[in-house]
Amino acid sequence: MATNEAAAGLEKVTDFHEDKGLDGAKANEALSAIASTVDEQAEAERLREAELAAVSVNKADVDLIVAELEVPKEEADRALRVHKGDVVAALRALVNA
Repeated sequence: MATNEAAAGLEKVTDFHEDKGLDGAKANEALSAIASTVDEQAEAERLREAELAAVSVNKADVDLIVAELEVPKEEADRALRVHKGDVVAALRALVNA
């Protein structure tokens, strides 16, 4: 009798389950939205890198940061470019990082 009650209980639970198929159009729309977001982020990153590459950096400032903070030249150069060549701002940012 307990088996019959368990089967009836299971039947009640499965009655409420509605089989929802995957909507292909919605899935494609979601994938397209994700892909366009990734493309937009990549384009924004490319533009940011181009903007940073256009900033002129004094080699003496890079050497100063490398000597004082013992960071790689690439990191010192990047910090200076991010702060538009302002050595004080770049030093502050690297110290606070």
